[in-house]
Amino acid sequence: MTASEFTDEILCRHLGVSHLITGFDHHFGRRHEGDSNTIPDCSSRMNFRVTKEEAFIVDGKAVSSSSIRELLGEGEVRKAAALLGYEYFLRGKVVSGKRIGRNLGFPTANIEPLFAYKLIPSYGVYAVEAEIGDDKQKHIAMLNIGINPTIAGNDGKRTIEVHIIGFESDLYGRDVTVRFHSRLRDEMKFENVDALAAQMVKDREMTIALFRK
Repeated sequence: MTASEFTDEILCRHLGVSHLITGFDHHFGRRHEGDSNTIPDCSSRMNFRVTKEEAFIVDGKAVSSSSIRELLGEGEVRKAAALLGYEYFLRGKVVSGKRIGRNLGFPTANIEPLFAYKLIPSYGVYAVEAEIGDDKQKHIAMLNIGINPTIAGNDGKRTIEVHIIGFESDLYGRDVTVRFHSRLRDEMKFENVDALAAQMVKDREMTIALFRK
């Protein structure tokens, strides 16, 4: 649809808009021909008001969903939080896993996101806070996103596994929300599982230290 058709048919006749608020870089219609400069022409013709919001600037750059998605795709969760105004979070149900973490002394909950299209940050290890079900108590945790390359016979499927520090209860079937605080490191392939377990000890110590600050 052209910008004019979209305004007339969708905004006015279908939705009955009386006051439209647009973003600073808003475009719409065929080939993005409509923008915040052309909307006032439509508003005067169709009798609705228009307010244009100015860009919100952080570190000299305009905040946008594209820039936030890019940061999350790079694992830059702290920078993404600065643009969002809150820590990025992921909510999911705990499902059965291969119990790899338990065998290493780090029992983990394998999280299946509740929303199939939820953007998942890049592979790596993160310091997170976890909330279980509707309980608002926050638990310090570390989370791994990746394919566990050190484990022999792994099928290469991405997993999201959280180890809640000092938590021993069974979580299978329960909902868990994790809020990303900091990225600790990239996911790595270690020489053996002992080397992996030793690194996980360091990851846990770093996570505790970050939250103590």
